[in-house]
Amino acid sequence: MKRIAIVGGGISGLAAAFALEERRRAGEALEFVVYESGPRFGGVLFTEQVEGCLIEAGPDSFLTEKPWAADLCRRLGIEDQLIGSNDADRKTYILVKGKLVPMPDGLMFMVPTQLSPAILSSLFSPATKLRVAREWWYPARVSNGDESVAALVERHYGAEMVDRLADPLLAGVYGGEAAQLSVRAVLPRFVEMESKYGSLGRGMLAARKNVQRSLPAPSIFSSLKGGMQQLGEALVARFSIAERTPFSMKPCALARSRILAWMPRSTRCWLAERSKSPRSRSWRIYVAPPGSGIPPNVRITVPVQ
Repeated sequence: MKRIAIVGGGISGLAAAFALEERRRAGEALEFVVYESGPRFGGVLFTEQVEGCLIEAGPDSFLTEKPWAADLCRRLGIEDQLIGSNDADRKTYILVKGKLVPMPDGLMFMVPTQLSPAILSSLFSPATKLRVAREWWYPARVSNGDESVAALVERHYGAEMVDRLADPLLAGVYGGEAAQLSVRAVLPRFVEMESKYGSLGRGMLAARKNVQRSLPAPSIFSSLKGGMQQLGEALVARFSIAERTPFSMKPCALARSRILAWMPRSTRCWLAERSKSPRSRSWRIYVAPPGSGIPPNVRITVPVQ
């Protein structure tokens, strides 16, 4: 019997639990628990209703071109709740020094593809406008390593572009800062464009030309009619919730296919470490918290009390 602990009840932890539950129902011998220290599941996915309007406190959408979120919605039976963004009428504003400044035309997910609107916009300082113009001649750069989205954007356009475009836009999709997000995981196309074209602007234009114009362009963003929190709620509904009381983390505390809704932050009865012996008594762990810095293939060794 394989025992798995999932630390963190955000969307990553819940999605991992859902995948494991599908494997368990297919006959695989496994047990799992989701450990969440907060009062609710879903992590940064949080939607409020204010005077009949949906207000997203975290991510407000996901990228349509990445199929995994929409596929998860279909598997959960909420495909009919999916809605696309109205890109033709959508206008995005950035709050700069207490004022709402419209994003200039020609931006394709934070990449300027038209020089004139970017140069005439009050969103950028003269220094950043110069960087935008010079970026068209950025040389190709091949890298086998990984870096943050902030590092890549700053290398091309400067720190102001990270602060005024990358961070606000990525927060609406991933609920995190550009400095904490892997560019290979979040924006792998940027890495490919940099290696092939150098300039992200020229790479975006080339990618747009390669799109078949006979097909209608899909919406850039997708969401759910009830807000992004609806995705987390649909996942939680697939599991039974354990009683919200403190517990000792013993092997016997593992309930099959249950989510334990509360884990005190002061719990010190486990130690995260690399497994050194194949015969050691341990649980495999999926570490869901972002920015944890814990390396892959980590196991939790559970003391028997």
